[in-house]
This record gives sequence, C-alpha cells and structure tokens, in this order.
Amino acid sequence: FFGAFPQFLPNVGSGAAGFAVGADGAVNLTGLIIMITLSASALIMIITKTSPTLVSKMSLFTSMATALVSVLGVVWMSATFMATNQGLIESTFREITSEYPFTFTFALIIMGALTFSQAATTKIMMPIGLSLGIGQPHLIAMFPAVNADFILPGYPTLVAAMDFDRTGTTRIGKYVVNHSFMLPGLVTIAATVASGFILSMFL
Repeated sequence: FFGAFPQFLPNVGSGAAGFAVGADGAVNLTGLIIMITLSASALIMIITKTSPTLVSKMSLFTSMATALVSVLGVVWMSATFMATNQGLIESTFREITSEYPFTFTFALIIMGALTFSQAATTKIMMPIGLSLGIGQPHLIAMFPAVNADFILPGYPTLVAAMDFDRTGTTRIGKYVVNHSFMLPGLVTIAATVASGFILSMFL
C-alpha cells in the first residue's frame, strides 16, 4: 500500500536523514516494515501470553537470528567493497560486457550470492551495468540473476525451510553448495535470463 501511495507514509518532520527516516522526514519503507513486523510480533506475544524466554530457546529463532546477523554483515561488507572498487570493476568489465552483455549475468549472480539480498545486489550492480553501457532491455533480461542468494545456504528463508522439513530431504550437502536449492535455483535463473534475452530482441 505505502509503496503505491507514498504520500501516506508517516512524516516526522524534515531534518538529517537517518536509517529509517529521509531528509524530508518521511519514514522509508524499510523502516516502516521493521516497525510493523516487530509491533505485530510483540502484540501476538502479548495476546497469546507467549514467554519470550521460550521463543529465544527455539531452534528456528536461533537459526533466523544467526542468519539475520550474517546477512547484515555480508551486505554491509559487499556494499563497502563495491563502492570502494567501483572504478576498477567498471574498467575491468567494460570491454567484456560491451561485446558480450550476457557476461554481466555472472557478476549479478556472484553479488547475489555474496550479499544474500536481491535489493542490495540491484542497488549496487544495476548502476554499474548502466555505466558500462549495457542496454536497459539487457539489464532487465539479466535481472533474475540477482536472486542467486540461494547459492550459499545462509539465507533466512533457506534456513527456515530446512528447519521446517522434518523429513530431512531439504538439507545442506557434504560440500555445502550441493544443497537442495542449488539445481532448481540455477535452472530457474538460466531459463528466465535466457527468456529475457529472447524477449529483449523485440524491444
């Protein structure tokens, strides 16, 4: 709702921009989502009289909390690295991507795997793609590659899926990357990117 109608976002008055508030005083969507979800969680616990101690001892909570800290750390590190080395990255990829635009897909996959975040990968890499001269239709075609957060099995939803599965069929393999999500994920990315490039021929 707030994404479609930003005029309804809460406004706390203009000032210095912060984590959850812009310079114009509007609370950003990320901050608003955090506030709503935490408030809803607190309300559920109060209504159901759930013990916070019991919640913190549950394996799912522990797994998700660990994944959350890991994701935040990796995203921050990756964003800092990319911002610092953007010039080098652009000069390295410019010649290759100008002749073979699809190779930028691999850069998106690597960043998606490292950051565990489609949004962070898009925010970091798409401006670089534009600066490299890659056409917008091709960037749109390659966009599904940002969903490579499944490659390293630390993404919260992957951890949750493995924790929920009592049959043991959803699991991490001996070599970590040979897990249950790898094959369907790679096939999906390959198929959607290929379809995107085919469709881009008509744009």
